[in-house]
Amino acid sequence: MSRFQAQLDGFDLDLETVEDSFENSVVEHEFPFQDGAKLEHMGQRARRITFRVYFLGDSYPTHENFLAHCGVDRLNEFIHPEYGTIWGRIKSASIHKSDLISAAEIDVSFVEEIQQDREPEFRPRPLARTTVAFGSGQAQLMTAYSDSLRTTFGARAAEILSFELDFDIPIVDQIAGASWFVRTLAKSIDGVLGQFESAATSISNPATSLITAVKWGSSIPGKVMSTVAKTIERYSLAAQSVASTPQAFLSSFKDGLTAIKAAIEDTAFHPIIDAQASLFGATVVAGYYEIDQGNRERAKALDGMPAFDVHGNYVRSEPQPLVLTVNDLEYSLASMREIIQSAMDSYREVTALRDCAEALLQHAKVVKLDRERIVTIDVSGPIPLHALCLQRGLPYTYADRIMAINPQIKNPSFVDGLVRVYVR
Repeated sequence: MSRFQAQLDGFDLDLETVEDSFENSVVEHEFPFQDGAKLEHMGQRARRITFRVYFLGDSYPTHENFLAHCGVDRLNEFIHPEYGTIWGRIKSASIHKSDLISAAEIDVSFVEEIQQDREPEFRPRPLARTTVAFGSGQAQLMTAYSDSLRTTFGARAAEILSFELDFDIPIVDQIAGASWFVRTLAKSIDGVLGQFESAATSISNPATSLITAVKWGSSIPGKVMSTVAKTIERYSLAAQSVASTPQAFLSSFKDGLTAIKAAIEDTAFHPIIDAQASLFGATVVAGYYEIDQGNRERAKALDGMPAFDVHGNYVRSEPQPLVLTVNDLEYSLASMREIIQSAMDSYREVTALRDCAEALLQHAKVVKLDRERIVTIDVSGPIPLHALCLQRGLPYTYADRIMAINPQIKNPSFVDGLVRVYVR
């Protein structure tokens, strides 16, 4: 046999392969009064490699260290000369040696571990990431607003930012001892915040609110951001209440943002509107993505469940859940990124905006990588959609999903022409 150079957990080995074994796990189902058996393939058994390691001459003293290492409870990295890196465990080792001629042979039986050559990557769900970004984004926006006051008003900004306020009372009523300049500025800010509150009076307060968990402090930046956030949240929840998909939500939400900007005369507050809309919108869209991901996982589970019993009776009561198509994901992602980009043009220092965009983009990438491929076929004659599914090797439950990506199909009982279908 040929000898090779290999390595196991850092030990350089001079070995020869004695035996490789590959074995399928095949179950034999035998039935009374029937010849033969029904065979079921259950995967491949663990690969076993038996090899002989030689320790001759100068390497002979190291054989004891290697033999002791074989007994350690650990996952072994075996760099095989033909197969490359293999992860597994040493099942047994037997030694033949002679101290007189300084020679040792160790026969090792190595069993390959299931294919896990790296740790699974932990990727938080998009809603968890956007919720964290929402909280940090509010703090960053308040800091950015304070910095803008210092840049605009210089030394006088210290007086503006020094007051501790009750957010339920107008600013100007709480700074009686302030200078004329600060009182004039406070009156102007009160006027704009009043416009924000008026813009949201037609929308009821939400039962659950994201902004209740934010620490706004007691300064003018906190009052400004909390008031704007309260208005944007009401509009986002109003849009969410009448939309079942992210694209429908974003369409209604954008109309609401246009209405808010039209009601706010001071255009200097429009970038704040965009920033708050980005944080709220991304969190809502991430929520839709979470629901969609749950539907995807449930659809996969249903695909593996039988729909009929052995007597041909329909037993599945749960309908196949509908999931967002790739076009739906890309449209909502593009619309949301447009809102975020408008905010980042004014608030590049607010890194939470970038975090929100990245969370949505990352989720869309994962879905696109995991999704089933779609091809366009030409159906020559009118056939029922269920029959088309069976022709393409798809469960008939895919009919609803095929309908969702083919709006031209008016009657699923008569399908012809160019049709987009899934490939499994």
